[in-house]
Order: sequence, then structure tokens, then C-alpha cells
Amino acid sequence: MGLEERTFMSAICIGVLIFRAFRQRDALQLGETVLQAYNVYRENGTAEVKRMHQMSFKKCSKCGFIWYQRAAFLSDPNLCMIGYQAYFDEPLTGLFLFNHTCGTSLAIKAGDFQDLFDGPMYTERLNGTEKCGGHCLHKSDLSPCPQECECSYVREIVQVILKWPKQEISVKQ
Repeated sequence: MGLEERTFMSAICIGVLIFRAFRQRDALQLGETVLQAYNVYRENGTAEVKRMHQMSFKKCSKCGFIWYQRAAFLSDPNLCMIGYQAYFDEPLTGLFLFNHTCGTSLAIKAGDFQDLFDGPMYTERLNGTEKCGGHCLHKSDLSPCPQECECSYVREIVQVILKWPKQEISVKQ
């Protein structure tokens, strides 16, 4: 495939991404999508742009809205974190729960947000002991855990998500 054909194919893939964001009437996502597609093409070429148009961070199972990047997901004022469903054997496989304004709930593995935490990680699990405050037992309890527990760092990630700044203007559905 020659340079002109690769450029043309990349333009088509970028166009598809722009159309998807435009169709959803999300100006912030549109701008992020164009910039991301351009950077991917510049660094990796046509094949990566094709893959990019097939991937996303999360898609709403009810209304079909697509968040291409985690930052766009966390910044969306139409989302609200409502809980953490703990999995004690492997805390990062627990689920963060979000409500979307279309009326659905979304679940995302805690591990998808692991890089938001840079503090200490403990090896001893305290659930079921006297030291445990029981926060992880109640999925709607989003408060931090003061204990040096194996699960406490996930609750710190929750705090980062709750404090994440939301975009001020949202043009949506």
C-alpha cells in the first residue's frame, strides 16, 4: 500500500471516529478523539488508527454512548459513582459502579483505575477482624478506609474518582 492509500485509509478511520463523537453531540469527546487519532496516526500509522476506531474505554449498554478515554469518562457530569462491589480475593477485580443519566448502571473493574493510586499497598486483609470498619461489605459505602488493609488502596482510588473534576459544559443526547 502506497503513502497516498495509507493516508486515505487513515483519513477514513479518523472520519469514522469524528462522526461517532459528533453523532453523540459531545464536543469535548470530539476534540479528544480528533487529537488522539492524529497522534496515533503520527506515531504508529494507519493500522493503529484502524484499531483505535474499534476500541473504547467504555460503552453505555443502554444508550450506546462511547467514552474513548478514561479521562473523558471520569470528567463526564452525566455519570455518578454509586458504589464499589468488593472481591476480597483480588481487590482489583472488584467492580466500580456508576449511574449514567440515561438510566443504566455501568460496572468497571477497579484494576482499570489502578494507576490512579501511588500510595502504600498492604498485604494483610482485615475484613472479618475487629480492625475492619466494614466499608467493603456495603457497596454503596464510598468512604475511605483508615486501616492498613489489603483492600484499603482500592478505597483510595475511589476517593480519586470522586474528586475527579467534571467538565462544566456538557452537550449530550
